[in-house]
Amino acid sequence: MMCVVYVQRSASKRMALETALKRYLADAIPAKKPITRKSERHEANMLSEHLGKYFLAVSILKLIAGRGYLRFVL
Repeated sequence: MMCVVYVQRSASKRMALETALKRYLADAIPAKKPITRKSERHEANMLSEHLGKYFLAVSILKLIAGRGYLRFVL
């Protein structure tokens, strides 16, 4: 049996990666351990610096893989 799920992407078309990362830093990071907070802030800042202008609906993984940004983050 096939299961079909519709995912509405209108919100992701309007939200930039930088905005999503800022929201993540404000909401999720305070609950983590201090060492995790430090490393995740660094990773989020690197992503925001290089890819912050792109919207979430854009295939960001293709951009990362194509330009080698994974080496900076991981």
